[in-house]
Amino acid sequence: MRLSAQSQPASFECSCGNEHRAADGLLPMGWTARHGACWCPDCTRSGAPARQLLHGGTRQRRRAA
Repeated sequence: MRLSAQSQPASFECSCGNEHRAADGLLPMGWTARHGACWCPDCTRSGAPARQLLHGGTRQRRRAA
């Protein structure tokens, strides 16, 4: 029996390597998702989304240019 794509659980992976699989395709409470990236509760509490979204991408692109 072959599983269809709809029955496959969604997989979310934080930049720290923490992974969550959800049969309903939704992130659990405490996880943060923005612009195609997601962060686990520990990284969210430490402020990783703000650092990576507000500071990391913009400054790195400016330096590379």
